Amino acid sequence: MNNQRENSRDKILEAAFRLLSKKGYANVSMRDIAAEAQVALGLLTYHFRTKENLFTALASKLVSKCFEEVVTAIQAGQSEEERMRLLSDYFRNILTEHPDVMKIFLDFSIQAMWNRSFRFQVTYLFNKLAELIRDDVLSKEPSADSLVLGKYSADAVSKVILGSLYGTAFQVLLTGKSKQELEEIFGLGNTLIEICSK
Repeated sequence: MNNQRENSRDKILEAAFRLLSKKGYANVSMRDIAAEAQVALGLLTYHFRTKENLFTALASKLVSKCFEEVVTAIQAGQSEEERMRLLSDYFRNILTEHPDVMKIFLDFSIQAMWNRSFRFQVTYLFNKLAELIRDDVLSKEPSADSLVLGKYSADAVSKVILGSLYGTAFQVLLTGKSKQELEEIFGLGNTLIEICSK
């Protein structure tokens, strides 16, 4: 019985993911999701009372999955430069291989401006990613000799790096950059980070 319940819940989350990545939160109804999942509306509302509950559950699942992937990706790096490149590669790969995931994160971030439960999830994700960058990507506080970053803390630097990656992802999805343009943008970003951190 529990397996059947979990299977129907997963089926609903997968259907919600497909619809939300295509149409966005504002343009999808509970009826749309029930139809996409091929379940009765009553079963959908049994699992998720409101669209907000459903979207929060989906976002929570995506946040956990992506955070684990980022941790795994950067742990392979031996140096600060290599870990930074691996983090950048992760964002670039999400944009090229799974843009639907990034679309949902961006939609979720926008909704968080007005929705308290979404805001909690987004704030949690950003804080955890900034901490990860600070603690596992940056190996030290920026050098006092650094022309650009010498007077800033690793905490501030990690937030700027995360903001740059997230903002770049938004621009790329919005404008539909080609793979070559994407490589150039991320290559330049990596070079700027290397220059600034020396």
